[in-house]
Amino acid sequence: MKCKMLQLFVILFFANVLFAQKYTFNEHIAPIIHQNCSPCHREGEAGPFSLVTYKEVKERAKFIAKVTEIKYMPPWKAEHGFGEFKNEKGLTESEIKAIKEWYTSGMKEGPKKKYKNPPKFTENSILNIQPDLTLKVKVPYQIPNTNNEEFILFSLPTNLPENTKIKAIEFR
Repeated sequence: MKCKMLQLFVILFFANVLFAQKYTFNEHIAPIIHQNCSPCHREGEAGPFSLVTYKEVKERAKFIAKVTEIKYMPPWKAEHGFGEFKNEKGLTESEIKAIKEWYTSGMKEGPKKKYKNPPKFTENSILNIQPDLTLKVKVPYQIPNTNNEEFILFSLPTNLPENTKIKAIEFR
């Protein structure tokens, strides 16, 4: 009886190990990171560190697993259930689970042939589109370190000859 129990335990243990290692960076995690994290987390953008390469993501895997699990990242302040938004940010439950399982199972890189290169990013754009028009304030505004919420209105004349539809707007 003990021998059968031991065999069952060994089979279940190895089945669990094999199941847990199904996610690799190159095949499963890189597309999630490149779509949802890299637009901000790359050289010269708002994120405080880059998340483009396997090495960069692996170094912060524990942190990434935590902030995605609690839905702190990717940032999206709009409350779900009060309408639909185009280009809404957020991860699906299966993406969150994949990141966590990849981290807890040892952060395997996976076969190089499964890796799709990161998308080509437009310089100086998180939205990854070339602007048709760039407007600049005359004098840069320094945000005071008072910890008070402020509402500041800036007037940026477009000098467009007619009303124009806006597809996207990005503040930098």
